Amino acid sequence: MARTIATTGRAEGATPANVSVLLSKALLQYTREWESVDVALPRPLSLLFWSNFLRPVGSGVRLRDVHRVARVSRRAIRPTLQQAQLFLVTPGSGGRGEQEVCLTEHGRTALNAGAARFEMVDTAWRARFGANAVELLRRALEAFVGDLPLELPHYPIGYGPADERITGGSSVPAKAGPSPIPAHGQDWPVVRRDGMASMSDMPLSALLSQTLVAFSIDYETRSQAWRTGNSMSVAAMLGLLVPDGAPADLIPKTRAWTQGLEASGFVTVERDAMRPTKKRVALTAEGARLQAENTARLDEVERDWRDRYGAERLDALRAALEGIVHGIGVGLPDHLLVIFAPGTGFTIAPSR
Repeated sequence: MARTIATTGRAEGATPANVSVLLSKALLQYTREWESVDVALPRPLSLLFWSNFLRPVGSGVRLRDVHRVARVSRRAIRPTLQQAQLFLVTPGSGGRGEQEVCLTEHGRTALNAGAARFEMVDTAWRARFGANAVELLRRALEAFVGDLPLELPHYPIGYGPADERITGGSSVPAKAGPSPIPAHGQDWPVVRRDGMASMSDMPLSALLSQTLVAFSIDYETRSQAWRTGNSMSVAAMLGLLVPDGAPADLIPKTRAWTQGLEASGFVTVERDAMRPTKKRVALTAEGARLQAENTARLDEVERDWRDRYGAERLDALRAALEGIVHGIGVGLPDHLLVIFAPGTGFTIAPSR
């Protein structure tokens, strides 16, 4: 199905991290702790898979509605529901060929086990970072998510197996107005937010995700002219390539790579002097310029958020995130990258 690769960007402490980096680090740390909870299950369970697929199916939902309940495109939903061990598609009660999706016994076991993990992680975070710091983060995230016009995925995910962008392009034009809708593909669901009540039982990871996805959409909307495509996966790939390059075996071969950075001449792949049997990837001069442009574009979105949502609100979010991220320490990657990997399911596999 898909796996999440965590990729490293700008150096720790070099400049204030972009708010998307802080969101990614906090979400990745939460993910790691959630997935490390010792609960006996027949197979590993990822937070991405639980949030976007097990949770929305729950006790059953019409097949045609799954993508809207999950806030995920039909293209990402279809291959996931083929996992017969967890999901069962049956004729619906409405007739006329309608089908319903429900969880198998294994699926229900995984759903319940995952739900129990949130309180465990939240308790651990309150003990580690302080109850006040965790509450400040939650309030700051709720303030942002409550102002978003649309409900977004509870874990970041692209449009589908062959498209790493969030909304899947611009076949459906954007709509401006008090509740703007971004340009999107035909299979991406537009689900309007139903006020603050919808956040009352939302886990912290879902609030982090929706805020990060909103940032990613704004980033990708500004990046549509790029030859490499306009996904956050491009930012993630660029983040891996520090000045002296990176081992080729650490670079996931995503669409952004094969149809973007490599094919467009932004990187070179050569023999690794330190490991003669291996390859190393380095930026070309044009690639270095693209990396600088990417950093500038991320910061441009943050400045736009400051104007749109208010400096005070953004500063509160940044301060709350920094309070958590600084307590985590060094070593966390800058970006989350979801890629499609047939047969492996949704797993979290940081590359560093």
